[in-house]
Amino acid sequence: MSNNSKIHEGIAKALFASAWADYQEEFETGAIGPGAEIMDIMPDHIDPAAYATAGKILAEFQDLNGGWSASHLQDSVLSKIKDPEEFGHYIGMQAMGHGVGLHDYDIDYKVPYHEFGWLELDPDNYPDLSDEHDAEEEFDSPSP
Repeated sequence: MSNNSKIHEGIAKALFASAWADYQEEFETGAIGPGAEIMDIMPDHIDPAAYATAGKILAEFQDLNGGWSASHLQDSVLSKIKDPEEFGHYIGMQAMGHGVGLHDYDIDYKVPYHEFGWLELDPDNYPDLSDEHDAEEEFDSPSP
């Protein structure tokens, strides 16, 4: 796998992990226990929407940084971040505004902002359960 592909994969995994975790919390599925590491418990199958958005983020990242390419991953960067996939992970996290990113490693690149949440995931795999969830909350609420 090329460095570019590994960076793309890292961005996609970060996007999917965030959206998947939001979905689990939104609908209280019980899939995330206390202290769980999302990257360790999320499904292996990354939603295609995460890959598509990761491609857009990577293209914008490259444009914002003067035509940057994966061949620019120098030892100075890889001495701070273990591999190209992790580099992509931090691009993805920073792109979503999660408060962690390349800047935490004193790596000074411009990163585009992108929102990515569970509503972007495949609705066949991640259906909107809002109506069911709202009905349960209304039923469980004490009467005045």
